[in-house]
Amino acid sequence: MENEEKKRRELERRVLEKVEQAISSVHNAKDVDQVIIALYSVAVCLFPLHFHSVSGSVDEKYREELRAVEAPSGDDKTDWCNVFYRGAAFRAFARVLLYDVASNWLACFAASARKHVYDVFFLNACAAEIVQVVVPCLQLSGSGGHDSSAVCLNAEREISHHAEAYVRRSVLFAASCVLSALHPSYVATAVVEGNIEISEGLDWVRIWALQVAESDTDRECQTLAMACLQLHAEMALQASRALESSEDTSTAKSISLSASLSKRSIKIPYIDS
Repeated sequence: MENEEKKRRELERRVLEKVEQAISSVHNAKDVDQVIIALYSVAVCLFPLHFHSVSGSVDEKYREELRAVEAPSGDDKTDWCNVFYRGAAFRAFARVLLYDVASNWLACFAASARKHVYDVFFLNACAAEIVQVVVPCLQLSGSGGHDSSAVCLNAEREISHHAEAYVRRSVLFAASCVLSALHPSYVATAVVEGNIEISEGLDWVRIWALQVAESDTDRECQTLAMACLQLHAEMALQASRALESSEDTSTAKSISLSASLSKRSIKIPYIDS
C-alpha cells in the first residue's frame, strides 16, 4: 500500500514537471511550431497520438525535435491521463490553452495540429467534472486584460453542433470558462467602444446554449448549457450595472450586442422576453 502511494506521488511529480516544461516552452516560443511541439509533448503522454498526425503541421526543421519527444507506453498513458485531469496539472494547463495559446497562436495552427494538440485536451475529458475544477481557477481580477478572441473562437467552431455529445459538452465547457473569465467592466467598455466581435460572440454563446438547454438529447449537455446560461446572465447583469454606474451614461443604458443590432441588448435568460 505504501509502495503504491509512493508510485502515485512520483507519477504526479512527473506529470506536473512535464506540464511545467510545456508551459514554459509556450511562454518562451518565438514561432507557432515551438508551441505545437510544446503541446504535443503533453498530449503524446496522455493520448494514443502518433508523430505523423502532427509532423505535417510543423516546419521540416522542427520535425526531428518533434520525433524525439518521449512518451510513456500505452498502459501507462491511462495513469498519466487520470493524474493529469484529477490533479493540479490540468488546471494550470487549461489556463494556458484557453488564453495564451487561443489568443496568440491558435489561428496559426493547421487543422491537424488544432485537432491533435489543442482540442484533444477538452474532447477527451469529462466536461461536467472539469467545469467544476477549472472554471473557478479562471476568474480574472482587475479589468480583464484578455481580448475577445477566446469568445469569438467558439463562434467560429463548427463542432458546436457535432453529432457526438462529448464534443458538444467540451464546447460548452470552453464557453463557460470564457464567460467566467470575462470581467464585467471589460465587457461594458468593449461594447461601448464598438467591439462588435465580443458582442456577437457573447450573443452566439447565449443563443446556442439556450438551444442546447431546450432541445439537446444529452442530459449532461442540457445541464452544462443551463450552467453556461447562468454564467452569461450573471455576466450580463454585472456588465449592465458597470455601464450604468459609469459617468458617461448618455452613451447607452444597456449593452448593445452589435452595431447592426443597436436596439437589442444582452438578454438575461427567463427574465428578458
